[in-house]
Amino acid sequence: MKRLLIVIIGCFLLASVVPGNAGEVIMKNGDRISGAIVKKDGKLLIVKTSYAGDISINWEDVNTLSSDVNMQIVLADGTSINGNAIQSQPGSITIKSGQILETAPISLEQISAINPPSHGEAAAKFSGHVNAGFSMNEGNTNTKKFISTLNL
Repeated sequence: MKRLLIVIIGCFLLASVVPGNAGEVIMKNGDRISGAIVKKDGKLLIVKTSYAGDISINWEDVNTLSSDVNMQIVLADGTSINGNAIQSQPGSITIKSGQILETAPISLEQISAINPPSHGEAAAKFSGHVNAGFSMNEGNTNTKKFISTLNL
C-alpha cells in the first residue's frame, strides 16, 4: 500500500513540474531581465518574469537578448525565422535553428515582431484546473479511493 501511495505522489510531483522558459534581455544601460520572452509587438518587448509578471520593455532600450525556447522572429522584409535567440554583438542577435543551423548576426532594428499571433486566428489560450484526492480506510471497511478531475 505504501508503494501505491509513493507512486501516486511521485506522479503528481512529476506532473507539476513546468519547464522553464529561460530567456534574458540585456538592456543598453547594462541591466539584465530574466524571464520568458513572450512577444515583440510594435515598439514593446513583453517579458514574463516569475517575480514581477509581465514586463513591457521599450524595444529601443534593448541591447541584445537570448532565449532557450523556440521563437518565431519576423524581420522587416517579412522573412520569418524559427529558432532560439542567442546573444551576439551589441545591438544584434543570432538565431539557432535545430542542432546545426545558425544565422549571421541580425540587427535588432531589422526585427519587426517576435511570436506574432497567427494571421486570421486569435491566439489560443488555455486555462483550467486539476483536482486530485486520495482516501484510505483500514480496518473493517478496507476502503481505498482515488478521485481526480481535470477541467480545461
